[in-house]
Amino acid sequence: MPVWFAAVPGSVVAAALIVSAGPMLVSFRTETVGEVLVSAVVFPFWVWGPALGLAVWGYVLHRRQAGAA
Repeated sequence: MPVWFAAVPGSVVAAALIVSAGPMLVSFRTETVGEVLVSAVVFPFWVWGPALGLAVWGYVLHRRQAGAA
């Protein structure tokens, strides 16, 4: 199976999570510290996007090395 079958959808979802984190973080300005912490723990898009992006990147690099060997 080609690597891009997993890399393209994973990258799209990672980008969507990263983009959706922006407005969410901006909306935190009007909340109290407690509300911000609860929202950040319940909806951790700010960490899921970059984490998924790194996982996809690592997968692509791993599959490239496995294919070259």
